[in-house]
Amino acid sequence: MDKIEQQIETLRQLDINENEARNYVSLLDFIDAPHDLKYLAAVLENVCAALERPLIAETASNITLIKNIIEHRSQAYSLLERLRQHRGKGHFFRPMETNVREALSGYITNYPFYAVLFINSDVNPPLYNLFHQVILLLPHLVDFQSTSNCSVTLKLSDKKLVSLIFRKFSEDQLVTNWYASILNRKCDSLFQLCELLKQLEVTIGQSNYFYREPLIKQCEQLITVLKLGLGDPKNRRDAKGRSGGSPTRTASKIDGFSALTGEMLINLTLPDIHDEENVVHALWEISSDNIDYESIYSGEEEQEQETSDIYVLQAAQPIESYVQAFHGKRVSSAIIKRIERQNNYLPLSLQGISPFELQQLLIAVSEHTDNIQLLVQQLIVLTMLYTASDFQRAREIINNMEAQNTGADAQINFDGRQNCWLVPAFEPQYKLSIAYEGAQQAANVLRLIATPLCLSKFSKLTAYLDSIKIANLQHNKTNVLSTDIDAFIKNIGTGTLTQGRISNCLLTLSCATYGQATTALLFNREPPGSSARNYYTSLETSLLQKRYQHLLDIMAISIEKEPPIYSTPNSTGWIGARYRPEITQVANAVSAIKQDLARLLVQLTEQGIWIEFHNLYSTYQILCQSLLTGMRPITTPIVKRELLIDSVGVFIRKEKSREDEFNTRHIPVCQTVLDLTNEYEQHVLAIRGRLSRKNIAPHSPPALFFLEATGRPQPFQTLLYQKYLNRYINLPPNLNRRLLRNFLEESRVSHEVIDVALGHANLGEQYWGDSSTLSMCEIRLHLAPHMDKFRALLGIKAIAGIRA
Repeated sequence: MDKIEQQIETLRQLDINENEARNYVSLLDFIDAPHDLKYLAAVLENVCAALERPLIAETASNITLIKNIIEHRSQAYSLLERLRQHRGKGHFFRPMETNVREALSGYITNYPFYAVLFINSDVNPPLYNLFHQVILLLPHLVDFQSTSNCSVTLKLSDKKLVSLIFRKFSEDQLVTNWYASILNRKCDSLFQLCELLKQLEVTIGQSNYFYREPLIKQCEQLITVLKLGLGDPKNRRDAKGRSGGSPTRTASKIDGFSALTGEMLINLTLPDIHDEENVVHALWEISSDNIDYESIYSGEEEQEQETSDIYVLQAAQPIESYVQAFHGKRVSSAIIKRIERQNNYLPLSLQGISPFELQQLLIAVSEHTDNIQLLVQQLIVLTMLYTASDFQRAREIINNMEAQNTGADAQINFDGRQNCWLVPAFEPQYKLSIAYEGAQQAANVLRLIATPLCLSKFSKLTAYLDSIKIANLQHNKTNVLSTDIDAFIKNIGTGTLTQGRISNCLLTLSCATYGQATTALLFNREPPGSSARNYYTSLETSLLQKRYQHLLDIMAISIEKEPPIYSTPNSTGWIGARYRPEITQVANAVSAIKQDLARLLVQLTEQGIWIEFHNLYSTYQILCQSLLTGMRPITTPIVKRELLIDSVGVFIRKEKSREDEFNTRHIPVCQTVLDLTNEYEQHVLAIRGRLSRKNIAPHSPPALFFLEATGRPQPFQTLLYQKYLNRYINLPPNLNRRLLRNFLEESRVSHEVIDVALGHANLGEQYWGDSSTLSMCEIRLHLAPHMDKFRALLGIKAIAGIRA
């Protein structure tokens, strides 16, 4: 069935017969409408407004075009009136999601002008009406100009470019502010619009806007395409034949992207490996500083939001852009080194300490001395070793003790009463400070056991400071410099030790044993790698103390010493993420929802109960499926049958609306998830049957939806789901990812497997890539017993929904 026949078939839903529908075919072609006429009413409203304003001056000499426009305007009003008689068919009307990239995802590429016609704004409505009229008339103006100049052509790539720039301009604060400033400016022709855009270009160039260069370039590109309607040809590159062009480049062996800074993401190509001598790489940037506050307030951390892109791309003309390209090549080289550093933590021979070096270090710091300066140096080295601190942080302990400040504050300290280190709690740097009423407060300090050597050294320093105080003598603050520590450790063993290797000794050991998340919580020091792990992990302080003691035992055994028996200091609470959901808390919510569903199931014959049951049952399905899969509850968080690979038990999910594969997750699923999916599919079929019988069924209902009191379907929205969920547990919807990560961390699951389950891998890591030593079957086998236990603890079961 071709596009026209599909459009005619879609119009039947509006009680329009085939003969009437064919009268609208020319209008649908005029507005570049898709085959299923998605959001047609929203587009027609903008089309009518655009054609109501006076036509631009360039159409005056084209009588045929003017007649067609008048006819199309009449057809638009007629079809819009027919649409308004079927408001129940939400597929044709403007959705609650007003962002065109989200609303028309999958349509923008093939119908770029239709996407522009969907956009509206209250900033400067007359200007947007002019934009829409130009979009409608531009193909016809170009066709008219091409009769006298065959080099004037409008290609699909030109349409896509115009669509992209209009959408970018509609979201950019600097441009929309300029729109508002010209509210009463008169513009009656395409020529005047081009001149107006040149003024915008000047305004952008005079601003201090960081991303003004890309905006200026987009202005120039937009003007070039619009001038095709004035008869000005566009300079195009000649296409090369099959025998010409650049040699084929081998794909990069580094896959993926992650945060380059707090505001940028990168998509990589490798320079220097397969390049010709005259090829350089230019750095290009596309900016978007928008924050999805709805997602953040629903529990999604800002580190996982889509942010700006930086692309390292090959430049074909190195002489013209040499400076910028040379800078890009340097940056891309640094990025690749950063990937290597994040994934490998550098070789342990450079960053760790061998057993022999550790033994020599402990001998040096255990030597008896009455020299306070030397004692302080020994204590600083011990602090660097056992708290993974750099020199500056280690010296703070001495300063605090000399100032008689042994309380738990924002600095690392030593508690002589309980003989333990006081490490301030690790706190991820959130952009927004949000407090959740249903969440318990985290601990503000972590108490870590101290070795007997540390206790004896600190006791000696305390005794000295007490004697000074009793004798009422003046004590000069000890001033130890970094160079003093360098001189001290240079005389240890073979002289190969450095401050960095000492302070990183326990850090790398902890990363290898427990992973990045536990390490950051233990030492309040974030190792290299994906920050998302730290945003979603929160562990009990008692568990962290046990893991720290295990690290000390490993160190003792490595130098062939018997691990001492430690007295664990008292500690309560937890450390880590913004909030910590508990298993019992969520299990109680699951149990309460199941009880309410059972109660409603026997009352389905009562008025409106089936609607209440459907909304609660959908909430139950979202909660259970997201708990067992770790899906983000942002975009349709249920398992879709067509995205399942049954042979390996893997669910493929793309959770962000990017056009690459790096946000595609491969999620191992258990049998309970498949059972939940089966039950929900049968339930939805029954609900759609009920809606159809009541004549309120949408044309193409979404896979997941809630129902209004009238029975009208509402597409899934996170805040809508949160409204139903908060009746049972007063935490954000994203509690599932925190709970699952905490459970797997506490169960000692390999951190590589946890990264696969949650999508928290490092920059460049791809566990299902051709270079991975792990298969998805192996990952699933590792996860299966833990997920069965997790499901049992939460009491998740696949319960039946409505059957008819």
